[in-house]
Parts: sequence; structure tokens; C-alpha cells
Amino acid sequence: MNRLEAMKHTPIDFITCESPLLDLIRLGHIKGFTVPDRVMAENTAAVLGKLGFCASISERSRGFYVKTSSGADTDLWLPDENILKEAYFIRTPNLGAGCDELGLILLESLFFSMQASYQKPQYLIFAASGVKLTVEDSHVLALLQELESESVEILTCKTSLDFYGLSSSLRVGKTVGMTNIYQIFQKVGKVITL
Repeated sequence: MNRLEAMKHTPIDFITCESPLLDLIRLGHIKGFTVPDRVMAENTAAVLGKLGFCASISERSRGFYVKTSSGADTDLWLPDENILKEAYFIRTPNLGAGCDELGLILLESLFFSMQASYQKPQYLIFAASGVKLTVEDSHVLALLQELESESVEILTCKTSLDFYGLSSSLRVGKTVGMTNIYQIFQKVGKVITL
């Protein structure tokens, strides 16, 4: 399990699976966990209690802290899984300014790199003239379809499609409104604008 996969799990997942984390708690090298919500904190404290540890919960600025009885010198922070998600907001059909031909090559290279990467973004969101990348005859359509088949959500702004008269030409992903786009921006850990 790599670090990113590990961060998607709650402390309960690690504590109950007889992992090295449990040994670190027993040895006193981990004194507590910060988790994003009270329910997760209460569940973690309950599991620790069943394993013979005393646990207390306190609210902190980054969530809730579950302190174990045998702690010594290290905290472990397990964030809400949405913090790990990324959204790319693509506003133009090429990358950068200046030479459009170079911008097309760079954007295609970026999508190819995403497709080849183990860690993919959660969302690719297209708006303004960037919607031209999600319609028929797009030079990156096949790459976007591959990314979609690998669980990357491809979202295209309906207003932008309508503005360019491309609503019937969409070939990858689905259409969304600006309210949906804004909600995604609010819930992901990082928005990268291109």
C-alpha cells in the first residue's frame, strides 16, 4: 500500500488490521490521531478502547484529536479523503499563451502524462473555450476518453457548450452547470487552473 492509499483509510482500518501502526501505538511512538470529524473520532476511540487503550477526544482547528494512553512523541494526521482530490479547470483549448501550436502539443502531453500516471486527478472540468476539447474532432478526445475510463470525472460547462453551439457535439464526460463546478471547487483539496 503506497502513502496515498494509506491516507484514504481511517485509523480504524489500520488499528484493526494488526498493522505496524498498532505496534507503534503499543510502544508509545504514536500518541494520537487527528481526524476530520467527530464520528470518526468516536469510532477510533471506541476501537482503541476495545484494544485496551484509554482514549480521549478533543476538538482542534483541523478536526478532532484522539489521544491514546501510551503516547510519546508523534501525532498522525489522517485527512478527509477530499483533501487528496484534485480538480483541473481547463479554460482554453491549449496550454499557455503565445504560440497556439505549441500550446496544443503541451496540453496533449499533459493529458498523456495524466493517463500514464498512477495518481490521476479526480476531476477534469472544461469551461469557456476549453469545452472544445471534449467535443468531436478534438485532438485530445481519445486521451480524455481513456482518462474517463480510468475513473477521472470529465465535466463540461453547459453554458459554454451552448455559447459555442457545441451541445450536440459532446463526446466525453457529462455536462454540468456552474453551481456544480463551484461545489466541486469547494470540496476538493486543490484546483489547478489552466
